[in-house]
Amino acid sequence: MSAHIYIPENELRDSVDYIWYHAEDELSCRCMSIPFLHPEMLFNLGDGFRVETGGRSFDYTTAGALSGIYMTPVTTSVRGRHHAMGVIFKPEGLCRLFGLPAWRFGMPVGMPEIIGVDTMRCLEEELLEDTAPAEKIRRLEKFLLRLAQFPRMPSVVGDFLEAVHTEPLRKGRIKAYVRDTGRTPKQFIQAFKNAVGHTPQTYLQLVQVNKSVVMIANCPGLSLTEVAYEQGFYDQAHFIRVFRKFSGITPLQYRRSLLSGQAHTAFPNTIFYEGNPVQFY
Repeated sequence: MSAHIYIPENELRDSVDYIWYHAEDELSCRCMSIPFLHPEMLFNLGDGFRVETGGRSFDYTTAGALSGIYMTPVTTSVRGRHHAMGVIFKPEGLCRLFGLPAWRFGMPVGMPEIIGVDTMRCLEEELLEDTAPAEKIRRLEKFLLRLAQFPRMPSVVGDFLEAVHTEPLRKGRIKAYVRDTGRTPKQFIQAFKNAVGHTPQTYLQLVQVNKSVVMIANCPGLSLTEVAYEQGFYDQAHFIRVFRKFSGITPLQYRRSLLSGQAHTAFPNTIFYEGNPVQFY
């Protein structure tokens, strides 16, 4: 597979993690992903590309779509000629870059619905032209910069996100943070949900699950009890319950998938039921 990744160093860097492009003449793949901590903009320039989550499905097209941070496992099916590209945003990226309320995007929303059919058609034509991947990425970057509004986001949200990702996750973390900011819990929850799409508590649990996935992937022989303790779960039962809530499987089932070769350390959130994970890296 031809894979390209570009990390912006301009005004997009505070909202975007990277822009990507994948191409394969023929691909048949079906996989399940434990929800990531990132919203995504995705354009399908090839054949079939479908995602299913929470009992609903969405077929990506050249018109593209924007999705928020999922809270249930996502099944992706790709068939035929695979040419796709997209943008991986930071957790608060939709709000920070466009001023969009993140809670709108529980399922993918078509780009024409967000920015208008005519504006989207111009980008479609540019992305479908027979150009090199680097040029397609450059055009998508220019498109993002044209749309960007860079609204002021409450610092209380950004500071909390930074703390959650850099400090140990422990009981009472949210209450202590809100108390220190001088905000009421209601004010903080509303600001956070607008920026990220979910409550601080729900997001914090998903962070715990994602960090647990990385720990298990990097060291499959590690005791799951130790993983639970390191990531701030109350006990093993709490760990299993929260892990299953977001992934649909237990930590032990995830580890078995990893050991059987269905998952790969380079992209640990995804379990492949059809197709070889190595070809994606």
